[in-house]
Amino acid sequence: MISDKNYVTPVASGLSVLQKYCVECHIYRPVRAIHCRTCNHCVERYDHHCPWLGVCVGKNNYRFFIVFLAMINLEIITVVVAVLMIVIEQASAGVKVGEYVLEIVVGAVSFGFGIGLIKLLWYHLELIEKGMTTNEDLKETYVVIKGKLPMSRCEPVRASFFSREMKMMRSNDVDMSYDEP
Repeated sequence: MISDKNYVTPVASGLSVLQKYCVECHIYRPVRAIHCRTCNHCVERYDHHCPWLGVCVGKNNYRFFIVFLAMINLEIITVVVAVLMIVIEQASAGVKVGEYVLEIVVGAVSFGFGIGLIKLLWYHLELIEKGMTTNEDLKETYVVIKGKLPMSRCEPVRASFFSREMKMMRSNDVDMSYDEP
């Protein structure tokens, strides 16, 4: 048991979990919850605060964020393909480049944004596979053992990760490993 009054260690099913008290919300935060300074509330499985959407992305809306990214990527691909078809049609018809330069600019800008958005979607798909959040990845919250994430703090990725050698460590060196009974 931690002696600090800002932490509590409830035990459930033989697994003790460290929970931190949030002085802003006046609650013991659930595991993997973080207080967002922008929204001024605790968000369960906090991923990041999205300035473009104006909300925190977390447990309750992460899937909608992924769908949003996928739809934006689909729209960008559609715009680039449509612009390419227009430019090819105009060029084959013998129209001067100056008459469809706006389409070329729109296609180039869309392509540029598309590269970044595809990388962002790919990054989030990799995080889903690892069972991590953006916040945990950027802060390097978990130590990767043998090239794999040992387990998430709440929900194990796979049952085989419940072994003595698989230990999960917080970046602040608080041992949160699972001890077999």
